[in-house]
Amino acid sequence: MKELLQKILNYEEYNLIPTVPFNRDVELRIKKAMSKFKILIPEHLVVQIGILTKDSIYHGIKYKKDSEFVIDSNTRKYFWKNDLSDKIPETLYATYHYYDSMDNMYAGYQTFDSVTSAESTSEKMTGIAILLGLDFKSPKIQKGTYVTALNYAAHALYPELFPDVSSKAGLSIEKMRLFRDELILLDEMNLGQKFNQAVISALLMSLKCHKVNGTEEKIVDFIDKFQEGYSDCRTKDKCGVTHVVEEVHKGNPELFVWGTKRKEMPPQISFVLQNIDHYVTDTKTSRYTPKPFKNGIKDDYYSNYRDKHGFVFMSKFQEAA
Repeated sequence: MKELLQKILNYEEYNLIPTVPFNRDVELRIKKAMSKFKILIPEHLVVQIGILTKDSIYHGIKYKKDSEFVIDSNTRKYFWKNDLSDKIPETLYATYHYYDSMDNMYAGYQTFDSVTSAESTSEKMTGIAILLGLDFKSPKIQKGTYVTALNYAAHALYPELFPDVSSKAGLSIEKMRLFRDELILLDEMNLGQKFNQAVISALLMSLKCHKVNGTEEKIVDFIDKFQEGYSDCRTKDKCGVTHVVEEVHKGNPELFVWGTKRKEMPPQISFVLQNIDHYVTDTKTSRYTPKPFKNGIKDDYYSNYRDKHGFVFMSKFQEAA
């Protein structure tokens, strides 16, 4: 099977792609869908297109190779075409799926239909990026696979705006606005697979805090070294990059079972943040020893990070300047 293709489509291009011949009767669903599609939101900008890789006969009709069909978002398409939505999108984020027959395309269509076109949170982020005019290029950032990282970074640095780490509707767009520059930078650096959610979250936070302190370039250097798997392990005292590389890059981590559960993320992010700070200040340590948490996660490095860097004071000072 061919690899999925993802690209930006302008609305005019999208509107010329026909609906799959087996789509549900949209007009019968208008009343039910009115509350869902009347207001354009970022989640609506993610669409799915099917492409035939061979000629195919379906219920007596021949469909030619390379024929394209909208397999998900047809109700939205109807709303936009008939001025039933408050806005018509200028651009859309399309994923192309390849099928060798119309029967297989129908099976793919049923898959999307069975979840009532409910996009994943990562897909919602791609729609928000389009809405904000962000044209991400790297696979990890383009596909929105940083949602958990962004949620934790936003909660830690802006707890008044985001009192928890959930992906609540309406808040994701504000989070992306706040971390726009940091996401653009990470996208340009084309992060590899070793950059898990905890590492990305720590990078978003440290880039933001060290930017107001004028030490952002050290974070960029940390990212480059982590990407290449840098290690100064020949010496007893190791730099912050080495500690993170040894824990994350190798296949048998010693400190954590790396994951995205709520009890797992704060200590993992704390570990990366502290080692980033050690790298910035050229502080070398022989061993990283996690401190026991008090009152759950309230007293760890992650939760206190913005205070350690005077983030609130410095950011307000910069805004006033």
